[in-house]
Amino acid sequence: MKYGIFGGTFDPFHNEHLKIIENAIINLKLDKLIIVPSYNPPHKKIATDFKKRVDIINLYIDNNPKVIVDEIENELKLSESYTYLILEKLINKYGNNGCFIMGGDSLVDFKDWMHPDAIAKRTPIIVYSRDNMQNMLNAKRFAEKNFNATIQLLSLPLCNLSSTFIRLLFEIGSTKAAKYISRKAYDYIVNNNIYGEHKMLEVLKMEVNNKTFMHSLNTAECALELAWRNPNINLNDVLIAALLHDCAKKDIILKPRYSGVSEAVVHQYTSADKAAVLFGVSKPLILDAIRYHTTGKPHMTMLGKIVYIADKIEPSRTYEGVEGLRAYAEHDIDNAFLKILEQSFEHATKKAERVDILTEITLLWYNAT
Repeated sequence: MKYGIFGGTFDPFHNEHLKIIENAIINLKLDKLIIVPSYNPPHKKIATDFKKRVDIINLYIDNNPKVIVDEIENELKLSESYTYLILEKLINKYGNNGCFIMGGDSLVDFKDWMHPDAIAKRTPIIVYSRDNMQNMLNAKRFAEKNFNATIQLLSLPLCNLSSTFIRLLFEIGSTKAAKYISRKAYDYIVNNNIYGEHKMLEVLKMEVNNKTFMHSLNTAECALELAWRNPNINLNDVLIAALLHDCAKKDIILKPRYSGVSEAVVHQYTSADKAAVLFGVSKPLILDAIRYHTTGKPHMTMLGKIVYIADKIEPSRTYEGVEGLRAYAEHDIDNAFLKILEQSFEHATKKAERVDILTEITLLWYNAT
């Protein structure tokens, strides 16, 4: 029997996982595709119950005779589910005519796995490439040279969709998650409240009025959708910065620290202070994104730009030209940031409103670079 092994956390299983499975069965001419959900992966903290993750996979598979969901990791209940240990048992179970299937990001990290040489010795490796093709080619050459691996790269139109992104959408109550998983899986997750409310929402609800709270949720949703295709950005950081960017919007107590700063701008500074003191945010990258989400600043980080943009184009914004900015931001974060910065400056100038000096400096800096 020719078979492929496809392992992962699957928290949750999503549409891109299904694409890989369907493509592998056809292109590799597999008799069976073995899905192996991780029980206790050493590189991740699993909060979701194993059985519920398996239930979601089965909703996708729908009794497909070519697919087996093997719960061997749950049966063994190892303290840490290392692939080299599980693979040996799977080969003993299904035979020697198998291959191990992974995504391109896993190949890049393969050198850091426990005993990658043992994995490479036991089975050929099939890799579905996504972005960063050069990184994958480098990783392929390294594994072939150092672990004597047999690696085949397969091309498939895949995006950088991650389970983390989908979980975070559920945690803020966004229905956008339905775009990335099947309807059955979406209903199962909602009905069983698998991904509960994000831990910061309860406190945020008490600290801001309803309008600001809804704006914060919208900004978080927008920021996640702008960020998820970028493999180098931490989606948890994006969510926290976007949720808390206006957390001190109506507060008075912190404003005296920033005398002379306009009412329209001061909340970016007080919100960063409050995020640190009340919400316990200590990561400078997140605090920086909050602190300059209204004015911008020279040398904005990608996280800072995303929060800045999301604040201006989230779904409840209805000003003239916003639809064009949304379309632009979907394809080019850097230029969308500059366009919105320029538009904000022009709008304030036309209305004879005071423009914060930092906005002026930021605009001059980006136009000069």
